[in-house]
Amino acid sequence: MCEEQAILKENLSRHRLFFPDDLSFNQMGEISPRQIRGVKLSLWFWFAGIAVFLFMFVVIFVIGAKISFSAQKSEAPFFMIFWFVFFLLNGYLCYSNATPHLNDLRENRVQVVSGKLIKHHTLVSTIRSGSNFYCTIEIRGQQFYISLSAYNDIAEDQTYRLFYLPHSRKILNLVPWPY
Repeated sequence: MCEEQAILKENLSRHRLFFPDDLSFNQMGEISPRQIRGVKLSLWFWFAGIAVFLFMFVVIFVIGAKISFSAQKSEAPFFMIFWFVFFLLNGYLCYSNATPHLNDLRENRVQVVSGKLIKHHTLVSTIRSGSNFYCTIEIRGQQFYISLSAYNDIAEDQTYRLFYLPHSRKILNLVPWPY
């Protein structure tokens, strides 16, 4: 049993799902400093997306204004409306993806769920790239996304304790239970 748990912990560590150094923070209901850096990285990624879309919006707006003033073409209003909607929508999508990470940082709270792990995968077929798998694990009715390689190495029907962030549902630690 101990050797089996050691193998499980090694597999989880390899897939960045088990961090023994962060476990004491998570057991106290807090996010460790390393995990905070990871959440901040995700947050900066989404804010960079917002900045890029705002910059592109300004560039397209200036180009559209030059087209409409200089050429008086009938396509200019359509051009402006299309790009306005496109960049506004993408900026909003980046913001809506950043909000859960921001809320997790503000609260600095970890939630935990324990129980038998059930693996699920969904096959999504596309014309261009063939097929993709979306892999999830379920513990007590709550589902979390994981990578395909982690999905393949996790033992099903084992008891686990999962520490996660409540808003972004990011997995912080997945520990074979009892530890």
